[in-house]
Amino acid sequence: MLKPQKEKLRVVVLGSGWGAMSFLRNVDGKVFADDGAYELTVVSPRDVFLFTPLLPSAMSGTVEESTVVTPIERFVRGKGIYLKAACTDIDPAARLLTCQNMGDGASDGLGAGSFQVPYDVLILAVGSVNNTFGTPGAADHCWFLKTIDDARRLRDRIRGSIHAAAEPGVSPEERQRLLSFVVVGGGPSGVEVAAELHDLVAQDVARDFPHIKDDISITLVDAQDRVLGTFNEDVSRYAGKLLSKEGVRLMLEAMVLEVKEESVTVKKQDGSVVELRNSTCVWTAGIAPNPLVELLRHKLGPSQGDRGGLVVDTHLRVAGSEGSIIALGDAAVTNQLRAAEHAEELFRTAPTGPDGKVAKKALDDVLALAGQEHPQLGEVAPQLGHWLCPDWFVGVTHGSWVVTKVQAGQEYPQLGEVALQLDDGVFGAASRALFPSSGAKDVADRHRSSIERGLDLDGFRQLLTDADGIARRLAPTAQVARQQGEYLAALFSNCLVQRAQHERQEGGVALSSSKPEGTGTEGGNGATENGNGATRGDTAAGASKPANVEFSSQASPFLYIHLGSLAYLGMNRAVMQLPPPFGSSSLKGLLAAEVWRMLELLMQVSAPNTWMLAGDFVHTRYFGRRLNLLPGNLGKRRITDETR
Repeated sequence: MLKPQKEKLRVVVLGSGWGAMSFLRNVDGKVFADDGAYELTVVSPRDVFLFTPLLPSAMSGTVEESTVVTPIERFVRGKGIYLKAACTDIDPAARLLTCQNMGDGASDGLGAGSFQVPYDVLILAVGSVNNTFGTPGAADHCWFLKTIDDARRLRDRIRGSIHAAAEPGVSPEERQRLLSFVVVGGGPSGVEVAAELHDLVAQDVARDFPHIKDDISITLVDAQDRVLGTFNEDVSRYAGKLLSKEGVRLMLEAMVLEVKEESVTVKKQDGSVVELRNSTCVWTAGIAPNPLVELLRHKLGPSQGDRGGLVVDTHLRVAGSEGSIIALGDAAVTNQLRAAEHAEELFRTAPTGPDGKVAKKALDDVLALAGQEHPQLGEVAPQLGHWLCPDWFVGVTHGSWVVTKVQAGQEYPQLGEVALQLDDGVFGAASRALFPSSGAKDVADRHRSSIERGLDLDGFRQLLTDADGIARRLAPTAQVARQQGEYLAALFSNCLVQRAQHERQEGGVALSSSKPEGTGTEGGNGATENGNGATRGDTAAGASKPANVEFSSQASPFLYIHLGSLAYLGMNRAVMQLPPPFGSSSLKGLLAAEVWRMLELLMQVSAPNTWMLAGDFVHTRYFGRRLNLLPGNLGKRRITDETR
């Protein structure tokens, strides 16, 4: 006798990046079993997980392409089904995804071209796309580094340029152009691209093509006054000096005006305009919301505001979706309270002097305590404590609540990598990182001098206004998305995402349509098989009414713990910004490079990837890069922004 099928919540994961992988890898497969609470479908046009921190290394040939990718089926196996498809529309009211088949048979007309996937809970982990900020020619002539295809094309381009420049009969001017590389963006990605290019030149080109090595130039262009602007100033200055010493030309406080096929026009700090002739311009300067995020944000209406991403609550639920959509990674924007709106109330909690102003120590206390409701202030508080109170322990006691720098830094890191290191003033590094051309130094100096004198209500309100403006979202990094995925996996593993109480009391609704006879199934999830062998969940025609969902009262809010920041600088040197418990401490040089390699190995998502990466590191160190295994060519430039 067949047991009646247990009613399940249909969970659809959209994307295959860090957030999606972390969720799939860590969630307990038992909750997706025949007697589990959920059924799982994963939808993504990319059938591999990409280890993005090593993309610059894959571009230069330091590691192989196969090392940085893992088949997404490895994470889905035994839990649900994977559909290789691109989502083209989301209907939050009907809870339906419209998808376009991207399977291997799609180009041959096999399988359904377009289909719909219903969901009760949608986990949106689609990442972001490249942002050229409207720079003329950038989208047409720049090379990007966001996918494994981007890395492969760049690798071909670099190899092809080197081979072409090495041929006899090439004029000196043309050789210099072929061997000139421009990197736009001085953040970790841009610095690592420049570093990997430098290592390729210094270690491989110098050995294999010694007659052209002196013609190679690498230029790094950035709008800020220093590279790695989100690191503390000491680390940033070290990185800049090392890159310059190794021959990388730094053009800081410069703006790219236009990108052409063979040149980049740059406006320098002094107002002069220069044209940089080159064969390859790599753009790493920014990201923009995925088109799906923008589409959904407009459909959800006023609850989303105009913040350029999906506003989520403390449990990562998208505002306006009735709890049915959860956003991870680059797609999510925290919906924090605006502290400036409560400036007067917070100001009254602080002891004031005869002049009615709040002194430095009292300000530290107030901001630390206010961090309970306003996380952006909880992040500012330990930094104020760092330069106002030199002691390791900030003895703030209000009732039974005791705050230390360590606790505040771990519990309220909403400013992410931007505001963890504010040694040169309350908002110095943060404002420089976000607003490089808006007089950030004046902002930092104003707050510093105001706090030294003591803050009145107007000064306090301005301080909170700037804090609100800086703390817009968590940093768009892999570690943020990874921690969000782990958090969500814990919620689902403990069945804390449930059918709404009134539906549970009424017996619920049927969530699994019957299977047509003669169709295959996978994993007991009621999935049907289509003509091209790909498995499908219920289609719109056979789908039942979506279930209303809610989070259990036992579900704790998401807590991001910043674990530090790393950047490889080339020539076996790196920098590491240590996490908040270590204050402003950092590692630099050879030791940091070894720590960087060790952490890259430890962060791999499978044993095969770990072994392959270790082998690549050894091969590159002792035998050089595998850059010449295939014939060189100039590479066909093709810009694609794949949905993760």
